[in-house]
Amino acid sequence: MTEPLLKEFLYETLRRAGGVLDPGNPIIGHSKNIEKKFMFFEFRSIEETSAAIQLDGIRYLDVNLRIRRPPEFDKNPEIKPRRAVPKLDTVALGIIST
Repeated sequence: MTEPLLKEFLYETLRRAGGVLDPGNPIIGHSKNIEKKFMFFEFRSIEETSAAIQLDGIRYLDVNLRIRRPPEFDKNPEIKPRRAVPKLDTVALGIIST
């Protein structure tokens, strides 16, 4: 699983599900830790991030992805959406949340 392929998969899935609020790919950065088998993706807005969190459990390359916020997020109460967070139809996407 590579960052560019996963980034494109997440973008296309979010776009089709109505989770992208502005033109273009909302994923603006990424990094990975091969040893611990995880990737971080940075989104351009809190609203699109919240939409992406709804993809938790989606299947990609025979793997159910675990999509979470970093632990520091809960320690930052001033991070609040300015626009409505898109509600994705996770059932239509075939997602079983982890």
